[in-house]
Amino acid sequence: MSKFRKDISWLPELILLEDYNGDWEKYNDALYEIFRNDFIINKQIFKKMPVSIKTTLTNGKEETFWHITSEKGELERCKRIKWPKAILDNYSDSVIRIWRNERPRGRYNVLLWLAFDNNDEYDYLVVLGERKGYFHFITAYTIEFSHRKRKLMKEYLEYIDKGL
Repeated sequence: MSKFRKDISWLPELILLEDYNGDWEKYNDALYEIFRNDFIINKQIFKKMPVSIKTTLTNGKEETFWHITSEKGELERCKRIKWPKAILDNYSDSVIRIWRNERPRGRYNVLLWLAFDNNDEYDYLVVLGERKGYFHFITAYTIEFSHRKRKLMKEYLEYIDKGL
């Protein structure tokens, strides 16, 4: 039996291109408005600290937006535009694995992996950079490849084994 709860009703519905009659420009604008609402207009908080984004603009939109949707318009990322906020808001749910990893130059990231019942549709990772007094939203994406899942699981289990 899985240790995970069977209810993830807090996870928002996917935002589909078909809902915009296949009009990429309208779809992308709608995705951006969701992102703006979740991370710019309403400041996101994680573990009682603010979450910042990279505000440098590319094509009129913040770089963090492009990181979580991909400039190429990766639909698997795009349709989950509401998931990062939901995962950050519900990080204590047992379906989310959380750990820290060390990055170059002594920096740390916090990884939040939605891993629901070994269902690929729900394998989704949010990456936050740990900074002094805040978190920096680096990226979020679906985990599509089994070798990536194995690597994440190994890293997570090593973190847990260390008791950190």
